[in-house]
Order: sequence, then C-alpha cells, then structure tokens
Amino acid sequence: MGAVKEYSISPMGNKTIYDILRSMGEFVDAPCAGRGACGKCAVYAHGDMTPLTKEEKKVLSDEDISNGMRLSCQAVPLGECKVSLRQKSDMEEMSVLENMGDMLVELKQAISREGENIFYNGKKIAEVPADKPLIGFASDIGTTTVAVYFYDIEKGELLATRSGVNKQRAFGADVISRINCCIEDEKALKELQNAIVSQFNGFMDSFAEEFGCKTQDIICGVIVGNTTMLHLLEGLSPNGIAVAPFTPTSFFGYDIAAADIGMNILSTAPIYLAPCLSAYIGADVTAGIAVSPICNNEKPCLYIDIGTNGEMALGCKDFTVCCSTAAGPAFEGAHIKYGMSSVPGAINKVILDGDTIEVKTVGDEKPIGICGSGLIDAIAAMLKVEAIDETGRLCDDDEVEAPWDGLISDEGFAICEGVYITAQDVREVQLAKAAIAAGISTMLHYKGLKYEDIDKVYIAGGFGAHIDKRSACEIGLLPKSLVERIVFVGNAAGKGASECLLSSEVKRFTEELTAACEYIELSTDAFFRDEYIEMMMF
Repeated sequence: MGAVKEYSISPMGNKTIYDILRSMGEFVDAPCAGRGACGKCAVYAHGDMTPLTKEEKKVLSDEDISNGMRLSCQAVPLGECKVSLRQKSDMEEMSVLENMGDMLVELKQAISREGENIFYNGKKIAEVPADKPLIGFASDIGTTTVAVYFYDIEKGELLATRSGVNKQRAFGADVISRINCCIEDEKALKELQNAIVSQFNGFMDSFAEEFGCKTQDIICGVIVGNTTMLHLLEGLSPNGIAVAPFTPTSFFGYDIAAADIGMNILSTAPIYLAPCLSAYIGADVTAGIAVSPICNNEKPCLYIDIGTNGEMALGCKDFTVCCSTAAGPAFEGAHIKYGMSSVPGAINKVILDGDTIEVKTVGDEKPIGICGSGLIDAIAAMLKVEAIDETGRLCDDDEVEAPWDGLISDEGFAICEGVYITAQDVREVQLAKAAIAAGISTMLHYKGLKYEDIDKVYIAGGFGAHIDKRSACEIGLLPKSLVERIVFVGNAAGKGASECLLSSEVKRFTEELTAACEYIELSTDAFFRDEYIEMMMF
C-alpha cells in the first residue's frame, strides 16, 4: 500500500492540509472531492490546527480522534504541523487490467518505415535505426484507474503494461466531482491535466528503464477514456458536460502531438484520442464495443461496462444502441465506509460457507477494506442470511436468526473483523445497481425486445472481470434470467485502444460505429425514471 511519509507543514492562509499536500504534488485520496464526507483523506496530524469540524466528528471514531487522526480536507494549520500520510505508488498494479482477451487484429498501421525514416500517414515523424523496434503505447484512462500497454507495433507484440489508481482521484471519485472542481476553481483544470500527464510520464519512465531505451523512443500512442477524462487530458474545459444539454467541448477522434500536452515521449509523436459518442458515452466504450463480439452477432447482445458510469450497449450486426447511467462510484470503493480500490488487502470475494462467512483479499493480505467485487458478494450474502430486506433496510440484530445474529452492531454488518457494511453502504449499492438495471431495461424497451431475446451479456472492464455473476444477479444488478448467458470479456477498452494502435482498419471501424450508433439520453427519459424506482428493490 506504499510507505508512510512524514511532512512538516506551515500555514498557507485558509488552505487545508489536503490543499497544501495537493499543492506539493502529493496524492491524497479524496473521492468526495474534499467535502469531508468520505473519510478517505484521513491523516495523522499533530500541531496547531483548527478545531475538529462536525464532518470530522461524524466520520472519525473516538479512537481515531484520540490517536491524532484528522480529515486533511477539514483541518487548517494555524502553526507548524507534523502530518503522516500513507503514500500510494503511482503504479500500484490493478490486477484486473491485463485481461483483454485474444488480440485477433491484422496488423495494418498508419506507421510505416523507410530505412531509418518513420512516417505516420505519409508524414515523417522520426528517425529510428533499422535494428530498433518501433514502440507505441495504448492506454485506457478510467475514472478510477489508468492502464498503459506498450507494444512493438511492427510485430504486434505486447512488451509491458503499467497500471495504477488515477491520480485525479484526489479531486473526487467521479467525473462530476472533477468537473465541479473546474467550475469552482479556474486553476483546477490545469492541475487535473498535470496530474494525469505526470502519471503517464511516470509510466513512460518506468517502461524505458525496464526496456533499456529512452522515453523518446516511444513514437506514437492511442488513448481511450470517458469523455471527461479526455477533456482533462487535453486541457479542454469539461464544464458543458455537467449541465443540460450536456455538450462536450470535443468528441475527439483525432491526433494530438505528445509535446502539446507535455508527455515525455517523442515530441512529434502522434497520439490518437479515440472518438466519443456523447457526454457520457466515451471513447473507452466506443472502442470497446468496436472490438467486442456484438458487432458481428446475428442475435441481439448486451455490452455492459460497470463502473462509476454504467455505460452499456444493445446491438448486433444490424444495429447498436447505447446509453449511460449515473451509477456512482460505489462499485469503485468510493462512498463506502470501508471501500477501497482493488489493491492488496482489499476484500474481493465474500463466500457463505455453512455457518461462517469467508473472505478473500487481493494479494491474500490481511483485510483492510472492501472493493467493488467483494461489495457485491457481501450484499448478496446479507440478502441470503436476511440481514437486509427487499427494501434494503439493514435489520436489527434481534431480527436475524442464528448464527448470523451476532454480526450486526452500530458499525453495521461484520463481513470480517474490522470491516463492516453499513446501512448507507447498502443504499449506495441500491442506487448503483438500480441505475444499471434500469438502463438495460430501457434499451430493451425502445428496441421492442425482452430478456429472452438476448443471446449473450458481455461484461467489460477491469471491475467487471472479477465480479461473481451469480452475486450480481442476486442483488438485481444483472437480470437473473440471463445468468447463464453472461460472458466476461476483460478490459475491452484496453483491447480497443490496442487494436486501434495496431490497425488502421480497427480505427476506421471505431469511427464508423460511433457515427452510426443510436444514443438514448436517460436523464430526461420517463420510462427510465419509472424503471429506476422499480429496480431499487432487491
């Protein structure tokens, strides 16, 4: 989880510890964007500071407070202070990200070589000795995680991968939080851009050191991500995405030069930003759909990327329709009391075994919190032992039968020692699963289809790769009738970015698909609203 680092901090006007650490370039996990609601930015702090706020008293336990813990977003230094922060590595590996399925692309790049001269779409961009490989990268910028894949683009050979928690999380767990930062502070856009570009540069440095080359030997790239992430990468204002009529500054689908955003590779390296369909259907989805099986299937299939936004598509060889639901960041570990990303120590599986509950963690380390896949299992288990009812109410301890009657306390339902699921956690999951389930139902409604008409349900994304399909169906995230038709396709966005890097044909098809795809705006849709309320029930 990274080393504990000590800081000596001096007052900077009314700036909080969180603001000061962020100005120093340090990553502070703050899914609630520094509003004192999530408790993830807690640090040990000693010295002259403002008194505890009501937000801190609500989030921190008496033991936390007695040990000197403060919420960094609430505490303002009044004099010299000592702060202890557990740092996370920029490249803390997210184990799910390397699963991209089979790469079946026929190599046909826009990059060509004539002796030592390297051309991109007929324009010379570099000189590379004939005995040196042409190195390119493909990347999927997720709201929570970032993955980068390095290729020998002439051979189509994957050379290395890098992945880690998106450093922009310090500005909030979801895209709306980050957009609000830009609306409230005109300097935030540059800070957000710097955060992601510096993270990329760290990945590039790490790869170059491992591979024994220079970062300037990386000559091209492809990046996919949701619409907001691409705006923040290029330094474009995302403000229009947050308010009706939800108009982005750009839908992308073009090249930028690495030097234009400060990426430390070949300065003239073309970086292709794949096309987005709407404010909330980004290039990660369009590229993922383009390389998924649904585009060639005779019968309708569902494609679902479960994350902070639940992006999904319904399609076959004849049509594609898509939508995006504001699922919220619960499945990414945010807004959950003991929630965290899928890093060592996170509970990623909860199993009912007779009269006991077993948990498994990432890296088989001691459990310190719970990530999205474990959270889905936990809610399913709580339903089975009747610790929550169909409305989502967390039952009192005396309402639950043995042997589960001792697991409910004021803290919540004990999944294991020190990790609880609270009533608010259950409510967050209800909101998220209802949004996704209602989105599926809405697409089927508008195409005149029923669940039984669906041939396959393809679950994409790093998070989706580790969820238990039966648990997902048990809580109503996915339709129970389709449980045997669920197929996990791994990081389809990463695969789409990689295939766009290696094939001009895939890039062209992605652009054509984006232009032809039908989009349903759910925020104003009456059918979706009714379904959303219905799907809240377990």
